[in-house]
Amino acid sequence: MGRRSDARERLLEAAATLVPERGYHGVGVQELCQTAGIKPGSFYYLYPSKQQLVIAVLDKAWEDTQAYILDPIQASDASPLEKIRDFYLRTYHLHALRSQEGKPVLGCTFAVLGGELATQDPVISQKVKEIFSSLTGYFNEWLTSAYEQGSIALEKEQLPDAAKALLCYTEGTSLMARVHNQADLFERLAEGALRLAGAK
Repeated sequence: MGRRSDARERLLEAAATLVPERGYHGVGVQELCQTAGIKPGSFYYLYPSKQQLVIAVLDKAWEDTQAYILDPIQASDASPLEKIRDFYLRTYHLHALRSQEGKPVLGCTFAVLGGELATQDPVISQKVKEIFSSLTGYFNEWLTSAYEQGSIALEKEQLPDAAKALLCYTEGTSLMARVHNQADLFERLAEGALRLAGAK
């Protein structure tokens, strides 16, 4: 049992490393198995399909996003607008760590896979939509609190669209950071997110 569990985890780690960098179609099952140190014939014993492995990659990426970015922000005593800023700064620090190790900035795993597979794989596309919806929920929560405190110049009915706009701003920043290999875009554009939120 221990060996099977370890192999499954190693395969997931290999996919979580290679797929966000090269995309779904840029990495084959054989390479994933080679990187994980398992026999190719074991792949479908560990995961029913490459699709399901990538679903697990998305779940892991979302869990990491919550653990390293969202949960600490929620646990802090920061104001709603400070939480929005902190979201971008924490994202910057995670990408900066990769840059310091000489690795490329990958941007957002959800956007990379969602964009690649939006018209090809409805299951993965739906998973990405669910994650984006959850992230939008955080933005909406922070905007609602800011509205109640009178710190943003938005009407209540504008808040849902403003939350979606912050998601779009985030994903656009992620794309540009990936294209230009510049982690500091998240830090430089944090104030722009506050302007988009209607900060007074």
